[in-house]
Amino acid sequence: MERRALGIDIGGTKIAAGIVSESGMVVRATRVSTRVDKGRDAVISQIRGLVEKFSSRGPLVGIGIGTGGRVDVGTGEVVSATPLLPSWKGVNLKRMLERETSLPVFVDNDVNAAALAERRFGWGRERRNFVLLSIGTGLGGGIVINGELVRGKHGYGGEIGHLIIVAEGRRCNCGKRGCLEAYVSGRALEQQARRRRSRYPRSAIFRFQQRQTVRTRVISARHILRCARNRDPLAWRLIVEMTRYLAIGIDGIFTMLDPECVVLTGGITEGGGQLLLRLVRDSLSETSEYGARRARDVVLSRIRRFAGIRGSACLVLGNAEA
Repeated sequence: MERRALGIDIGGTKIAAGIVSESGMVVRATRVSTRVDKGRDAVISQIRGLVEKFSSRGPLVGIGIGTGGRVDVGTGEVVSATPLLPSWKGVNLKRMLERETSLPVFVDNDVNAAALAERRFGWGRERRNFVLLSIGTGLGGGIVINGELVRGKHGYGGEIGHLIIVAEGRRCNCGKRGCLEAYVSGRALEQQARRRRSRYPRSAIFRFQQRQTVRTRVISARHILRCARNRDPLAWRLIVEMTRYLAIGIDGIFTMLDPECVVLTGGITEGGGQLLLRLVRDSLSETSEYGARRARDVVLSRIRRFAGIRGSACLVLGNAEA
C-alpha cells in the first residue's frame, strides 16, 4: 500500500486539506473558508479540526502545510506574514501539531510547496530546471535547479514577485516601489481597473458590478479576465499590459537562470490560462533577446486540481524519502 500524507494549503480565503498518496492521488479532500476575521486562534482551531478529521482516516507518514508568508522551514515558524493572513507572523504549526499528533510536520511557503508538486507530479518529471510563477492575489515564485528547490541562505529564495522592474514605480504591498507583483497580480489588475474607471465608464467590468448588491460589489481579477476574453476595451488593455510586464520578468528569469521552462500557475491562470499564455509568448517573442526560441518554454502548470494539497503533501513525501 502506498504511503499517504496529509496536505494542508492555507490561504487568506480558504483552507484546503486532503490525504495524498505517493503517486499524487488525492484520496479525500475538503475545503473551508478561512476565518481570518475571527483572528489567528480561530484559524488555528480550523486547522486542528482538519488534522483531527483526517488523522482518523488511516495511517499517515506525516503532515505537510503550505502557507502564505515567509517560513523558517527549520523551525516551522512563519517569520513574515502576508496581508491576507495579517496575524499569522509568529505562528508555529510544526511545534504545535507534532506535539498533538506525534507525526512529523513540515511547513513551508505555499509557492515553494507548489514548486515541489510540479517537480514530483508535473513538468519536473522530465525537466530538472524550471521556475514556477504563481499568479494569484499576489505573485510568488519557486525555483528548482538540478531537481532541488532553491531556498537561499535565509530560506527566502524565489521571491520573484519582489524584483524591481520599474524604478520608482507603483507602490507594492511589501512597501517597495516597482516590484513585479505591483504589475502582475490579481490585486494589480483590480487596482488598475478602479483607477481607470472614469476613462472607461461603460466598460463591462463596471456594468457587471452595478448588478451586484452593495455587499458583493467588488472588482475581481477573474471577472476582468472574462471581460478581456469578450474583448472589452479596458479589460483587454489591462490584460495586455499585465502580460507585457510578466514577459519582462520572465525574460529576466531566462537571462539569469536559463531554466528549461517557466511554469505559470495560480488563480489567475485558472481563470484565463490559455489567453495569458498566448499574450505572454507573443510579448516575449517581440521583446526578448531569445525571442520565439524561449517563448515556447513558457508553459502552464500540469498540476491543476488539488494543486495546493498535493504541494503541501510533497513537503512530507520528499522528506520521508530522504
